[in-house]
Amino acid sequence: MIEMLKDYINQIESCTECEMCLDVCPIYQDGKNNTLTPLYMFKVTKKILNNEKLEQEDINAPFSCPKCEACSNICPESINVPAIVAELRNELFNQKYTPLKNHAAISESILKNENSVNKTPDIRWDWFPKDEEFPEDSSTLFFVGCLPCYFIKDGVVSSYNILKKINYDFRLLKDEGCCGSIFYDIGNMEQAEILYKKNLDKFDDLGINKLIISCSGCYKAFKNFYPEVTGEKIDVVHIIEVLNNELNKGKLKFKKLDENVTYQDPCNFGRVFKMFDEPRNLLRPSCNLVEMEHSKENTICCGAGSAVRSAFAPLSIRMALKRVDEAEKAASTLVSTCPFCVFNLGYAVRKNDRKIKVRYITDILDEALV
Repeated sequence: MIEMLKDYINQIESCTECEMCLDVCPIYQDGKNNTLTPLYMFKVTKKILNNEKLEQEDINAPFSCPKCEACSNICPESINVPAIVAELRNELFNQKYTPLKNHAAISESILKNENSVNKTPDIRWDWFPKDEEFPEDSSTLFFVGCLPCYFIKDGVVSSYNILKKINYDFRLLKDEGCCGSIFYDIGNMEQAEILYKKNLDKFDDLGINKLIISCSGCYKAFKNFYPEVTGEKIDVVHIIEVLNNELNKGKLKFKKLDENVTYQDPCNFGRVFKMFDEPRNLLRPSCNLVEMEHSKENTICCGAGSAVRSAFAPLSIRMALKRVDEAEKAASTLVSTCPFCVFNLGYAVRKNDRKIKVRYITDILDEALV
């Protein structure tokens, strides 16, 4: 692992400390803490490579970074800060500085309950319609994900409803389990490899060769983490890609709801995978779409990504509230294609007496579908 960290030293040495990254870094902008910056990540990297003693703030820094890509997008030297942060996390785990307490609890939940939210497996499918037969006959799996199944159930139901209404061929998996993205995010690559291979073997045994994903975290895991860790690929599409393709084929028709809606570009879905147009193509005929001041490449992170919400909730929620306050200036409803965004932004609304509604994108699309 430390050899991989060394590979980034030339990038780190190219930093001119222009501090442009600080202007867009959500964790630095939260409280102007100099230990929560890309520049500080570089200092921690050098301390590890020089075998220097690490303080707790050195350990916390990489795990406070949501890897939102805003810094890399603006860096004049094209320094890949999220990749450096990922390797820092790997090395900290390797040297047994981590896992952090809450990350250890989530890891235990995945191994014990096969979900990352510490819920019992028997209630995973409580959202499924009681009067319908569970679909289990297709090579295309709608992989729902832990957070959606247990906490963003409306979004799961609306996604399922749309797929059924357009007669899309798909199945569900009763022992779906967790995608395991957090193992990668906290640097536990050994456990990541075990779970990733287990899931891929399960899919192969069932003849599943394509995944539909509704969670940006699961999407990044299957799209990027799985091939990197196991060397194996599986066809992965986000449900918004599916619906946008169906729209282009003329198979989706919407009535326009009398609702002002603004869209939160998730960092992964947007800045990483460049899917800016697909959700907007679906929203424009469905509602009155109003853009926030910061959108698309310039979106502001919701604060939940890369296991930040689980380790540093107060920081995460403050970042979410900043985004909520901007959204309220634009519309009465805020939607996203990421359940983590919906969860964290919705929590910030409830705990801070804001009025805007926060919904998963397919909630709007299902209502507008004709």
